[in-house]
Amino acid sequence: MKSILRLMLSPSGRIGRKGFWLGFAGLTAFCLVLNVLLGQVTEQGALEFWLGLGGFFLFFQIFYAVYGKRLHDMGRTFWPITACFFGTILILIAGMLIFGGAEYFSEFSQYDRKDIIDPSRRDAITEAFKPKLSRSEAVLGPILSGLWLGFTLWVGVSKSEPKENNYGPSS
Repeated sequence: MKSILRLMLSPSGRIGRKGFWLGFAGLTAFCLVLNVLLGQVTEQGALEFWLGLGGFFLFFQIFYAVYGKRLHDMGRTFWPITACFFGTILILIAGMLIFGGAEYFSEFSQYDRKDIIDPSRRDAITEAFKPKLSRSEAVLGPILSGLWLGFTLWVGVSKSEPKENNYGPSS
């Protein structure tokens, strides 16, 4: 149990390919359990909020621990992980701009934040932009999936540094 917690929560040290795939399986299981729990507490206000917030931060801790230790085993820093996260954000922003997200928000910006928008007008705006926004999912989904799948495969199958490096002895 102690080694599983160390694998999943401690970003220091190194892990080999087998340890990485075990950690990846644990991260996947964590995400599935969190989704089931969040699905069970829907519309329960504070519980849903705190569970989601805690799960969000715990996901990043596990993610950085598992991927980071594997990168350390390859002799690399955490920067590739951070670069992928920023790349994801940039792709999402570009997608929003390309597929009408800016125009969608512009339609709502004509109202003051204290204004009550007529529900029929709000629904009409949403319906008008729904086809554009749904096309973005069809384009951006495969791009982002490919980015993270490629990154995961690179981290998971790359060779370890056989000797001790800046991050500790070989695993």
